Amino acid sequence: MAGIYIAPLVKYLLSQYSLSETFIILGFFYGIIILVLAQFISNPPKNYKPDKEKNVSKITANTQNYNWKQVLRTKQFYGLWSMFGIGTLAGLLIIGQLRSI
Repeated sequence: MAGIYIAPLVKYLLSQYSLSETFIILGFFYGIIILVLAQFISNPPKNYKPDKEKNVSKITANTQNYNWKQVLRTKQFYGLWSMFGIGTLAGLLIIGQLRSI
């Protein structure tokens, strides 16, 4: 949804300022927004332990730890990598066309 309000804002900023000034302005405002919203994040209490009964999965998880070379040999890695890649590509294609939409 950011493309709906960012595209007109960037178009306006580019008409008033140079490219580098536009990036500085956007970075400044994004930084302020991130700092303000970060104030709402809180850590759990010090002795917090999740309720095991609520988090029990019917599927048994594989608890084996892999190093990065072993991960590259698994089909799950390539499945996840493909899903992230296709999802990112689809999102970027929509964002690229959003101005005309």
